[in-house]
Amino acid sequence: MPRPVQRLPVLALAVGLALAVGGCGGAGHGSPTPPAPPAAVGWHELALPAVTGWRPAVRAATACAGRWYVVGALLRGDDSRPAAWSGATGGELRPIRLSPHGGYARQAVLTTVACRGRRVVAIGSKRGGAHGYPRYSTWLGSTAGLVGTEPAYTLFAGEDGVDVGRVVAGPHGWLVAGTRTSGAAAWTSADGAAFTLHSGGRALAGDGAAASDAAYAGGWTLVGSDGSATRAPVAWRSPDGVHWTRERVPATGYATLERTVATGGGVVAAGLDEGSDAFGLWTRTDGGWRSAGVFGSLDQEAAGAPAYVSGLAAAGDDVLAAVSDQHVFRLWWRHGGDWREVRTPTRPQVRGDATMTVAATGAGVLLLADDGTRGRVWTAAWPP
Repeated sequence: MPRPVQRLPVLALAVGLALAVGGCGGAGHGSPTPPAPPAAVGWHELALPAVTGWRPAVRAATACAGRWYVVGALLRGDDSRPAAWSGATGGELRPIRLSPHGGYARQAVLTTVACRGRRVVAIGSKRGGAHGYPRYSTWLGSTAGLVGTEPAYTLFAGEDGVDVGRVVAGPHGWLVAGTRTSGAAAWTSADGAAFTLHSGGRALAGDGAAASDAAYAGGWTLVGSDGSATRAPVAWRSPDGVHWTRERVPATGYATLERTVATGGGVVAAGLDEGSDAFGLWTRTDGGWRSAGVFGSLDQEAAGAPAYVSGLAAAGDDVLAAVSDQHVFRLWWRHGGDWREVRTPTRPQVRGDATMTVAATGAGVLLLADDGTRGRVWTAAWPP
């Protein structure tokens, strides 16, 4: 029976590694090879400025123009208010001033962020109303401040709303991946302020398809899975975010695409590979999608908690993947086709709002971890 796969909005960890040859996963399917010892990393914690009476929660990060951007919230019991921090990739994090407009925006937890140059876009939500549905807010600005507004309820939620994933920046605009009752969906924006929904149609609709993430590499790519009992991975390609073509992704059994990122060689995607009791990586080149092997493993003693990819980042041609193995969050590193686990300063248990994710640039990696009681951030130099 398929394991539950949690779709997280999203969506991002590390390294100053002493590289050892070997690792987990090869070029094809099958059981991963025995793992090498986790790679040691020189982590440096970036302290989040304290706010009396509130605890920081971290959810996503990105980097542009030599700066990190981290988003999340400040929490106190059932109360929440949005929070964001920024800093030079070699420096400390400082709060970004937020100006929310609307009651739900003032309580939002920011779950995804993207940037292009100095322009920053984030999305957050807070459950509310008679049925407790998510009430979304979009945030736009720079390090000088982010302004949050509440779009029409039906844009991201409403009767047809299912899930809203990560926001991604492209050279000509922004795109959000997600799912409606009709199937996969995408929201596009030229300026990061006003978004337009694209759903239905032959490519996106039907068979219970769901889109969980997006990337840009010469065009937009959505990744997700279909709604069949065997749950097959699916991808979509578009030149403009409006007109989509469904693409076949090879898999030998139950598998999902949960995170995707652009690399120097194209697009890669990671997800659950049920047939291998592990995680899979797929790559897309001009010739289409192919399997790039498996990595990690699932904790068979921790049935009930979801197994999923919580973060995916690229530093050059290397790939970093944060995953839930059903018990704890772990970080894996792919270099030259070989996988190796990375030793992290914490491994939160998979429960509640706990998470781990990763972001990367050519010069550094950022690790975000939240055990449900405190959000923390670390950085490490890259390459190792």
